[in-house]
Amino acid sequence: MRRVTLKDVAKRAGVSLSAASLVVRGTGRLSEDTRQRVLTVIDDLGYVYHRGAATLRTQKSSVIGFVVTNVSNPFFAEMALGLERTLSGSGYLTVLTNTFDNAERFDHVARTMLEYPVDALVYVPVAGGDLTFAEGGLAVGVPALAVTRQPDGALPFLGPDDRHGGRLIASHLIDVHGRRRLVYLGGPATAGPRSQRVESVMDVVAAHPDTELVAQFPGETSIESGIELAGQLLAAGLDFDAVVCHSDVVAFALCHALWGRGVSVPESVSVVGFDGLAEGAVFEPSLTTVSAAPADLGRRAAEWVMAAVDERNQPRRTVVEPVLVVRRSCGCCPAE
Repeated sequence: MRRVTLKDVAKRAGVSLSAASLVVRGTGRLSEDTRQRVLTVIDDLGYVYHRGAATLRTQKSSVIGFVVTNVSNPFFAEMALGLERTLSGSGYLTVLTNTFDNAERFDHVARTMLEYPVDALVYVPVAGGDLTFAEGGLAVGVPALAVTRQPDGALPFLGPDDRHGGRLIASHLIDVHGRRRLVYLGGPATAGPRSQRVESVMDVVAAHPDTELVAQFPGETSIESGIELAGQLLAAGLDFDAVVCHSDVVAFALCHALWGRGVSVPESVSVVGFDGLAEGAVFEPSLTTVSAAPADLGRRAAEWVMAAVDERNQPRRTVVEPVLVVRRSCGCCPAE
């Protein structure tokens, strides 16, 4: 079947092509009668332009933008599913894109979504990037919610309490397992969550005179980066007995590398992660992790933006307390 064009709409409505274009774009000076006639023809012919005929009437696209650093990170994949499941139940479509933690691309894709336009934005700030676009989005009435990385200023935020997560892990390794020489592995060097976790680990270490954070190795959050970071750690010749990994995928890569070197986890080295991915339960050894419940964060973000679109007041800052999920990789053997 031939696709209906704007020219078909103009001919049926008895207006010029330029007039029909003005109607679908919601611009120009046209009589209300002309606009309604064109919109009626759009409905009759099933013509879709930009956000469709319904959008032209309501000025809402029913589209929510989700901007992440890299959806290949299972944490963001789980969050996206939680977001989309909740949004789709209310008739919203989720459009997802990646910034690869590049500030220039971040600005481009975010501005493009605002121009699309979307009804709201959920975004992961780029490490060290500016947030001018988000301020602009708020200025033109588009709700914007930062997730996982807290932005500067008073911009809305939803994410885990990373300081609390760092304290949970360090206290468990030191107080329960008697680990004394810790390493922090992974996480972009300029990312707020990494800084907060490392600081809290160091605070716990400082309270134990015979304990030390012997090294930090910043890096991207991916399997590839985890393998590279594990290689750097093992090549450094350090004496360590516990590794706090910035993410579960980095922990997976480290355990694999240690196994390849004949280093036993957890008998020789305790390994813990952050995220709370479902895969951690079936990994060998099963992974102890600080769970930020990514799917639930996605659900919470969806509820926030839907309420914001409906102009209901929402909290400017929601910090979710993570929980320690204890499994075998730290040295615990919880009952099945």
